[in-house]
Amino acid sequence: MKFAFSTLAAALIAAPTALAATPRLPLEVPKGAHQAGADDNGEPRVHAYLMTDVAAVTPGESFRVGVLFLIDEHYHIYWKNPGQAALATDVRFNGQGLGFDELRWPAPAIFKQADGFITTYGYANEVLLFTKATVTENARGDLTVQVRADYLACKVDCTPGEASLSRTIPLRGESTPAPPGIVELFDRHAARVPRNASDFGLSVDVAYDVSAVKPNSRFAASLGIVACAGPPAPGSDCPSYQVPGDAIDDVFAPERTPGVEWKAIAVREHPSAYSGLVVDLVGKSGPDEPDGDTTFAGVLELERVDGSPALVRFAVPLARATSNAIATPQAHALLPTTALPTAAPQATSPVGVWHMLLLALLGGLVLNLMPCVLPVLAIKVTGYTQLAGTSDRHGRAVVFGHSLAYTGGILASMAALAGTVVLLRAGGHAVGWGFQFQEPLFVTLVAGVLTIFALSMFGVFDIGAGGVTTLGEVVHKTHGPLKSALEGVLAVAVATPCSAPFLGTAVGFALAGEAWLIVVVFLVIGLGLAAPFVVLTSIPRALSFVPKPGMWMVRLKQVMGFALLATVLWLAWVVGKVGGVDGMAAVIGFALTAALATWLAAGARGKTRWLARAGALVVIAAGAIVSLRTGEGAQMETASPSEVGWQPFAPETVTAELARGKVVFVDFTADWCITCKVNERAVLASSRVADLTKRLEVVMLKADWTRRDERIRTELARYGKAGVPMYLVYSPQRPKEPTVLPELLTTDVVVTALEQAHGG
Repeated sequence: MKFAFSTLAAALIAAPTALAATPRLPLEVPKGAHQAGADDNGEPRVHAYLMTDVAAVTPGESFRVGVLFLIDEHYHIYWKNPGQAALATDVRFNGQGLGFDELRWPAPAIFKQADGFITTYGYANEVLLFTKATVTENARGDLTVQVRADYLACKVDCTPGEASLSRTIPLRGESTPAPPGIVELFDRHAARVPRNASDFGLSVDVAYDVSAVKPNSRFAASLGIVACAGPPAPGSDCPSYQVPGDAIDDVFAPERTPGVEWKAIAVREHPSAYSGLVVDLVGKSGPDEPDGDTTFAGVLELERVDGSPALVRFAVPLARATSNAIATPQAHALLPTTALPTAAPQATSPVGVWHMLLLALLGGLVLNLMPCVLPVLAIKVTGYTQLAGTSDRHGRAVVFGHSLAYTGGILASMAALAGTVVLLRAGGHAVGWGFQFQEPLFVTLVAGVLTIFALSMFGVFDIGAGGVTTLGEVVHKTHGPLKSALEGVLAVAVATPCSAPFLGTAVGFALAGEAWLIVVVFLVIGLGLAAPFVVLTSIPRALSFVPKPGMWMVRLKQVMGFALLATVLWLAWVVGKVGGVDGMAAVIGFALTAALATWLAAGARGKTRWLARAGALVVIAAGAIVSLRTGEGAQMETASPSEVGWQPFAPETVTAELARGKVVFVDFTADWCITCKVNERAVLASSRVADLTKRLEVVMLKADWTRRDERIRTELARYGKAGVPMYLVYSPQRPKEPTVLPELLTTDVVVTALEQAHGG
């Protein structure tokens, strides 16, 4: 089914306007059935009337009774879910000889305040909150209906109001309806009461991206609304519905869900139904522990083909979990991750494939110059100098063997990474370049491995053909191929947080293609990463320029060991940004545990060496359990931007600011991306850029991908990127065509892009 966003105003907003256009009834109600309240500057802003649609009733009969609120212009009162900053209207009926059903709530209007940051739900001008009352069979005499109403009337300031109303209804042998104007009043407001989806022939399903919602978490949900699962039978019609207005959150009102806030962000066609829609939402849970599973309910404004509104109430289950419970990611056909191009591989042309493979090779080459790979380059510098000393004694074969081992380690790691991506994508999970650095446990493990390599640099042990050796043997013996292979593995592990020129385009192309293309592109990137070392070790003259081995090599290795420890410090900072002090302690604790276990194993001698090595394994296992549990249990909330002028990224913020005529700059970044941090501190934080953004009133948005965020991954994929950094400059004159800046920024590039966007 196709649906188009029309230019007419959202029906939930238009309805109160229509009610206001209706001449207000010259209400004459019995004494005690009317009360004015919510006084502001001595004037009541709300009049409450107790209304019934009958003038007389009989025993056993049902009738409608309600409170009519007439509200002054510019004021409003609130729905049963008032939204983010208000109080719900409270109406309670009672009466001897009467039974009352639940209160009927007409669909609310949606009010956006504080420049759209606060959303509330309520009524302006006029609303009738009513219920069905049933007279008992043994009722005698006149009936007295009583009601207590408490409400909050708001314009800019809010004033509470209350009304205690009552009226008498005669009990007769034959019922008498109220005057036609009163009956029409009830009918008009009853038409605005949402009905269950089944009343419209609709079915509603829901999918969440987690198995259960825990406290202090963000999650995604998708509502599937199906009119016809398949083509209708011959001679039958399939109803068609669409969403009126310009934005889905103008026609979506959630009911109260204990401890959870909702926001509708998009509407699209149903991926499998013949006629249906999917509404994508994001939810955020509060800090309180849940009492158990609950229900997610709300009102959705739809529009029939003839333009008439269909107010649909839905209610679907929501699984909740406590903080210490395990909630696993979920895949579902309704979720947007399986509806994006990554779930349906794009067709690729041979020319396009070869072009992207060339970009992948260039990206791998440039990756050697990125800050992420500097720790491994430190290791390779010392290895290169040792190879220079051993080539004369052992010939070119030894040198070439190390090159093959290093390349093999890189290619094996890239193949494993590509296989992981393929498996995750097959399971419905969309991932990008460097996705593993979004997991604090992975970062912790890398920190432990780097610490072990640092100990090797300090001479505690050496991974060689002869196993673990002493410091004296380091100078005289070559490193074994095993260490070169491990260095290749480590190069891939620490390189993935970086996105180099050419690399982002190649990876983005691969992730939008078939599984074989992902594997091939990742392997070609690995070849580019390994190429400089292979080329250098294959040129005899290159080795001849290196000084002969000596004590200077030991000192150089020790300096490089400190460089590796500095990288461990950076990794602890990365986890600390998302996991707090506990997360940082977990990284440092695991690194110390790995160092202690390595020292124990390296120092083992004689008959006790096996006992010492077994003890080392026990130490590292115990330390891993304690440290990794600490890291896993840490609070994993992405830190919000703290720099002056930065705001959190949201697609709706970009749209709103462009509509206001503002230039928008979006920084797609992550705490584990060193290239991102270099750009931010060297360029984006420079006085020249800061002064220009203030002078041009540029809206600076930060899209933080430190922790997985599907909205950010979707935006990266939209522009052919699979990882950060990415920089977009939006111009209000060309809101659909942002300028994509290069991964490596310069001040001139940023200034020129901002000035061009401001000038149109």
